[in-house]
Amino acid sequence: MIYPIRKETSPTFGMAMAPALPIVAKLLMISMALSVMSCRMNTNLARKGTLDLSHVSRDKFRSLPLVGEWQFQIRNDPNNTVFLSWPKTWPENYGYGKYTLRVTLPALHANETVGLHFPLQISAVRYEVNGRIVAAFGTPGTSVETEIPGRNAKFVSIPYSPNLEISAYVSSYHHARGGTIRPILIGHEQALAEDRFSSQTMDALLTFTPIGFFLFYLGRWFLSRTPIDLSLTVASLALSVRKSFVDERSLERVLNVSYDLAMRIEYGSAFLHYYATAWFCIAYLSWKCRPLIWATLFATIPLFIPLLFSPKFFSSLLYLNQIMLSSIGVITLPYLARAAKYREKGASYILFGVGVQILAGAIDTTRGIFFHQFSGYLTPYASIFFIGMLSLASGRLEKRRMVKLREESERLIHSYQQLSKIIFPHQIEMIRGGMNLEETMPTQKQEGVVIAFDIVGSSRLHHPRLKEFLEASIHDCLDILSENYDSKAMASNGYRIKELGDGFLCSIGYPLANPTEESNSDLALKLSYRFIENLEDHVVHYGFNEPVYCGVGIAKGELQGYYPKTGTKEYDLFGRGIVLATRYEAMRKKIFAKATGHSIILQSEVYQSLSSSEQESFNSVCLSGNLKVRNDDGAQTLYYRLVHTSLKKIA
Repeated sequence: MIYPIRKETSPTFGMAMAPALPIVAKLLMISMALSVMSCRMNTNLARKGTLDLSHVSRDKFRSLPLVGEWQFQIRNDPNNTVFLSWPKTWPENYGYGKYTLRVTLPALHANETVGLHFPLQISAVRYEVNGRIVAAFGTPGTSVETEIPGRNAKFVSIPYSPNLEISAYVSSYHHARGGTIRPILIGHEQALAEDRFSSQTMDALLTFTPIGFFLFYLGRWFLSRTPIDLSLTVASLALSVRKSFVDERSLERVLNVSYDLAMRIEYGSAFLHYYATAWFCIAYLSWKCRPLIWATLFATIPLFIPLLFSPKFFSSLLYLNQIMLSSIGVITLPYLARAAKYREKGASYILFGVGVQILAGAIDTTRGIFFHQFSGYLTPYASIFFIGMLSLASGRLEKRRMVKLREESERLIHSYQQLSKIIFPHQIEMIRGGMNLEETMPTQKQEGVVIAFDIVGSSRLHHPRLKEFLEASIHDCLDILSENYDSKAMASNGYRIKELGDGFLCSIGYPLANPTEESNSDLALKLSYRFIENLEDHVVHYGFNEPVYCGVGIAKGELQGYYPKTGTKEYDLFGRGIVLATRYEAMRKKIFAKATGHSIILQSEVYQSLSSSEQESFNSVCLSGNLKVRNDDGAQTLYYRLVHTSLKKIA
């Protein structure tokens, strides 16, 4: 949730709307004022079918709109003549008629030319200048059968004449609002052409701007797969399509789209933009305003049905699109205002964009309903501006999201680093891949070799750094044990079963595989020699003045890993091999009256699996009478070796 309302002050919709009502009222008043101003700002107005431009200077004779009162013959009947404003939709469905305007031009040279721009209208229209046809969009007719609707615009040039009579034959049987919606422009050909080029360039820029937004959000959606980015993708696409089918209609002209399809695309894209905007608000804003937006959405779904019928039927619903967009803004405005008040990231940008969207929709609706005049819709431009504000807000929110992701990533890395102290790296990778902890280590029964390592008489040693010596000795032995670790093969020299303060238990071959080509017994014996060497190195390093010995017991037996059913899920081993290793290490006390070296005692099964060269260094002891290995009553022989301390090391 991007714009949460603080719990202790979360308003109902009525409470939230109360402070926003003055804002909405001001926006409506501004829209009315701007509508009136836009309709009256032109001082060159035609009156009673005539327009005198003779007073216009040569430099200012460019892009002048031919607006005001045109003579209009209803159904082209000379006896049924009125004066209608151009541009203006018909207050009632006249169906067919002829507009006429007599224009007096400023003085130009005889060899100069005059430019005329005939814009897109919503009716079939044919233009004549001084009795000569200069442009036609569709074919005006006296009935729906004889009319061929058209959507086009054209720039023409005509020889200079001080007086022009411009006639427009207009019919509208395929559109709900007949008449004209845009003014004809007149001016010096070169000046008007320059202005038209600038206008078309700006229109192309505004058309391709939402395409840029569309590609940006589409790419981001492929990465994020969030409804927010998808809603902005759809909204940008709808805006781009709509902008291509209004005003200059660049894409429509390039594709040569039919009238009916162009009308459906124009109005359908407007509704699609509304739904995408509503979807964005549902995904982005506080849950408290979502029910109202959902209600508005479901209430307007039937408005898509008319698109299946004739343009005359669904074109009457255009104002509903303006009202719907404004209603979304009105619903979300108080929540955005509160979010901006609490300095939520990006809320101010979206609030500004919504305000502009409401204002533009109100202006277009006011001009269309009350004044029946258009000089280009403002809503598509406001929507482009709104998408731009969303992009700025999205940038702020994305920055905050990236900061949170970086912080979360750092916390996650730290967590993995700490977790690696208690579990193996391959377990972390398997957990990352979606496996449960209990699935990352083997729990089946399997034979393995166990080493029991113990420092003899550690409690009787006297040394100021005894604890440090014991910890360092055991630590380095365990480092030796973890050598050759392979996370993919789940292999290592051995596995630490348990630390015992002055010793430890470890297993070879299970649960981590033997990484060498040697047998488990040979590897266990080799590791035992290294443990002894490591112990002697620490004796010298810590400056002991007497030998320190260790006892090693090595036994084969069944092992099994397990996780506790309750409590902390800590992996552990149990099995006969562990018990026997400790029992064979304890036989040191029965065989040797006093420690005179490091002892290694082997179970018979371990001895039998050693290479012959290793077997030669061991002595045998027959087990009989009181000399028995506890928990291994069937054992008849054990094997031992004393590894004496090097005198050079303790000299």
